[in-house]
Amino acid sequence: MIALSQHTTQVPTSVRRKEIELLLCCTRTHIAPSTAERIRVLLQQDIDWKYLIQIADRHEVIPLLYQSLNVTCPKAVPQNILKQMQEHFHVNALYNLYRSKELLVLLDLFENNGIPSVPFKGPVLAVFAYGNLSLRQFVDLDILIHKQDAKRVRQLLISQGYQLLVEQLTNATDAEETLYLQSACEYNFLRKDGKVAVEPHWGFTQRKLCISLNPEDLWQRLEEITLTGRTVRTFSAEDSLLIACINGTKDHWNSLKTICDVVELIRADQEMDWDTVIEQARIIGCQRILFLGLFLASEMLGAVLPEKVWQIVQTDAAVKSLANEVRQRLFNQVAQPPKRKRFGNNFSIWNIQVRERLRDRACYCFNLIFSPNEGDAALLSLPRKLYCLYPLVRQFRLLGRLLGASHFLR
Repeated sequence: MIALSQHTTQVPTSVRRKEIELLLCCTRTHIAPSTAERIRVLLQQDIDWKYLIQIADRHEVIPLLYQSLNVTCPKAVPQNILKQMQEHFHVNALYNLYRSKELLVLLDLFENNGIPSVPFKGPVLAVFAYGNLSLRQFVDLDILIHKQDAKRVRQLLISQGYQLLVEQLTNATDAEETLYLQSACEYNFLRKDGKVAVEPHWGFTQRKLCISLNPEDLWQRLEEITLTGRTVRTFSAEDSLLIACINGTKDHWNSLKTICDVVELIRADQEMDWDTVIEQARIIGCQRILFLGLFLASEMLGAVLPEKVWQIVQTDAAVKSLANEVRQRLFNQVAQPPKRKRFGNNFSIWNIQVRERLRDRACYCFNLIFSPNEGDAALLSLPRKLYCLYPLVRQFRLLGRLLGASHFLR
């Protein structure tokens, strides 16, 4: 039998500590008896319900908060507050069902046009990890496609009434689109009625972050789930966990929901192949990213990890300090991403700190300076034979930024 390790929920020092602790106790699908008792104790105190709902809404976890309170001790919650959360829960459930049906329509559209696609995050993660479509808030429908199909997918979505939100690509030149596909990892679409957002991905992070998780490898390890009566394929639990940690770190873990995703993936698959997850993270230089996600899930939301995994997580001394930074920032009145230094809004010390390998840190810095994007093509349009000169254009823009010119790096 594998030894398990569960840790006490850690709460940042705050004048509203009891509301934050209550939120952390409730943002999970399964409440342990000890956690349920702690919830009851906290509810005996003078809770600022307006503040609690405000931060739960900001972190997109009201469905979990409502379910936990409603199951644990609904009579201890003011009835008007419980009703408010219940209404939010039901509206979210309806929106999730509506968007899930649209996802199936899009998957059929792609299949009928010979375009392989795999949905992830959004409704499939709600079903796969949370076990209930209603318990996870989401807006975007994330779909993995092959990079060579990106332009066709773009045309199909536009034909279905979707608008491209990347303004620079609306009337993009060939050079701008080519560099965008190389430097970015997704398109952003919004249906004209504003009800559905779609993000077709050909990768998981921008090129500048130097995370070499090859999407093509993931197609070989897909699993089937049932979504509103239909069987769809999505990533394995091991791949989903690593992707969740990468996404969380990429977004600076600025939402409690991203940590919940890690917790629920761990809980949902008791047969998780931890050796595979850790080895895959090591190969692509993302062990610290994985360990940070696991540390936050365990320390903040009580995720149960195998003891051997918890011991490995603690071998990286940087993880604890990074987790402390995340915890303190999560519950500021106005959440702020990690500070950025120099080069406008591009260079972030966070992206250096979360990588364990020197070569990945160097790659990040190198790409900021030498890897062009669509902004460089917008500055100077070159014929295809001279695309190799765009790294020089990139440096020219960087020099302009340093000298205070108007062309900022993106």
